[in-house]
Amino acid sequence: MSELHTLSCRLNIVPQQRGHLEDTLEAFAAACNNIWTYGVEQQTNQQWALHQGCYKTIRKLYGIPASLAIRAIARVAIDLKVRRPGAYPYAPNFIAFDSRSFILHKQDWSAGLTLLHGREKFHLDLAKRQQSLLEGCTPASTVLLKKYRSFYLEFNVGRTAHVSASGRPSAVQPAVV
Repeated sequence: MSELHTLSCRLNIVPQQRGHLEDTLEAFAAACNNIWTYGVEQQTNQQWALHQGCYKTIRKLYGIPASLAIRAIARVAIDLKVRRPGAYPYAPNFIAFDSRSFILHKQDWSAGLTLLHGREKFHLDLAKRQQSLLEGCTPASTVLLKKYRSFYLEFNVGRTAHVSASGRPSAVQPAVV
């Protein structure tokens, strides 16, 4: 049994970091739009075909890191499969980071993100409850969102109840999905 929560944490940023985040969001959205156009023109929604056709181009055109290029291709492949209304054109307000481009530093409650201009460290504005939820787990991925001129990281965290030999929950352990 598990209970899943989305934990939204505001980033404390300086003006230079704001520019780096916005540049990265713009490049990521432009890359997604380019991939979408390629997918529609080639009539494909397969991630591997999109990767073969677009990876080098979007890396060269937009200068995004390899891990973000792969995330952009994966995002568009899913959207092409379901032809989600409103998915295209992509707005510069969302990036999914995986374990190659994101790390959570619990000792000072900061996050390291790989952006267009290199790796940057951002301090998180966390309440005690948020800290306690993140304390016992190690998130492997996060989503960067831009809302109301602020930037947030969203984590999926949960608690998993371990079942004993008798079939009853014995302890609740933090888990990350």
